Amino acid sequence: YQRRVRGTKTNHHQEMKSFNHICLGGTFDRLHLGHQKLLTKAINLCKQKLTIGITTAQLLKNKKYAEIIQPLEVRKKALLDYCQKVNPNIAYNLVDLYNHAGPANDDPTIEAIVVSEETKPQALKINEFRLTLGLNPLEILVLEMLSLIHIYEPTRQAEIS
Repeated sequence: YQRRVRGTKTNHHQEMKSFNHICLGGTFDRLHLGHQKLLTKAINLCKQKLTIGITTAQLLKNKKYAEIIQPLEVRKKALLDYCQKVNPNIAYNLVDLYNHAGPANDDPTIEAIVVSEETKPQALKINEFRLTLGLNPLEILVLEMLSLIHIYEPTRQAEIS
């Protein structure tokens, strides 16, 4: 049920499986490069419909710095604008999240969920719940975020005597 998806290079010789309906979720505050990579990967794996769950104020009330998170409607507009630029030919379903699973818990049409390593445990819980409802588990697509590491090695200056 789990597949690793590299966050950078794509092997063009290897055909990546695609899905009719994929979901993902998050706060998506001030849409940044990490969000864009996650969204782009989900869009590229999606054939028809991408459901994006966006955390509401109710879920954010205990989050650090919740008071400076952009309003829900601002985040939704930024998401939709970005997604439609990447691929205007699939349907985008933006849903308000009042719990950590949203429609992934019980929508039988969703086939896969895109997560980061950090959110993978939630996807595993969603699959456990889906099984109790008699639904197929979601294929978990884990986006590997590769960070750039800068190695600093001071140059030695020749001692002048």
